[in-house]
Amino acid sequence: MEVIMKKILSLIISLAMFLSLSITTFASDALAVAQPESVSQENTSNPFISPEAYIKYLESFGNEYSEFLSQFKTLSPEKQQTILDVLSNGGTLDVKLSEPIVTTPSIARTSQLGVYYDADFQLFGITFVTIRLEGRFTRSGTTVKTVEYKNAYIVKNWVPLSGFERTSLDAYVSNGRFYASAAFTAYVGAKIGDNIIGVTPRTFYISMSCNGAGVGTGNAW
Repeated sequence: MEVIMKKILSLIISLAMFLSLSITTFASDALAVAQPESVSQENTSNPFISPEAYIKYLESFGNEYSEFLSQFKTLSPEKQQTILDVLSNGGTLDVKLSEPIVTTPSIARTSQLGVYYDADFQLFGITFVTIRLEGRFTRSGTTVKTVEYKNAYIVKNWVPLSGFERTSLDAYVSNGRFYASAAFTAYVGAKIGDNIIGVTPRTFYISMSCNGAGVGTGNAW
């Protein structure tokens, strides 16, 4: 009888050890499978990880960025990826400048003239942001006398650019000409929940010069 009890006890111990080993192995396998899935979920939340992810990100804003989105979709995958690289890591943008626009002064300000122009910061012909620089001055003929007004602001963000801040604004008269300049810093990134992904500070510069008739040039970079 004692021998039988020992055999039963030995069998129970062996069975318990087998079950313990099986549970441990199953848990390890489950963890190994779960970890790649977690990384995958994190990656898909980053809109800069692929053109497809960025398209879904822009579509989440409804029609707010529909014009940029429609142009973005027409680009080749290589150009789409280049845009994502520039947005997330920084890079050179092209600039398209409008002609200086002269605003007609009121009767009470016949000695004053206003002027402004826009700068479109682009890549592959698609505009990311439009910035306007404007000013007003007194004049005598084609000679500028004094600065009366200056301003610079974002006309439109064509893509989600966060944290735009105007960091400088200046205007002055030199040798009878009007000069103005401004700079903006934007923290380019995507807000996902409480996190900002792909934050890259970028500075935009814009300047112009003209005579008292509003004839002049502009520059932006």
